[in-house]
Parts: sequence; C-alpha cells; structure tokens
Amino acid sequence: MVRAYGHIEKMTNLDQLPATGFTIACFPFKIHKASAGFCRAVAIFEE
Repeated sequence: MVRAYGHIEKMTNLDQLPATGFTIACFPFKIHKASAGFCRAVAIFEE
C-alpha cells in the first residue's frame, strides 16, 4: 500500500518582514522514529 503524505508548516508574521534586505535560512529537524521532520525558517538581517 502506498500512502501520500504532505506537511505544511504554519508561518506567521510574514507581513512584518521587509520586501528586501534579508536572507532566509531553513534548518531541518529530524524527529526520532518519525517518517518526516520539519524545517524552521529563519530571516537573517544584515546590520
């Protein structure tokens, strides 16, 4: 049997980010004994 799996992470406060001037980095998490983890998205600003 084949099962489809989809994961959508809820992201908030995206409207508070400026249009430019930052980089997005994604940090994957591995969950022990799980078929999939999640990704933490972080905005990195330069000073």
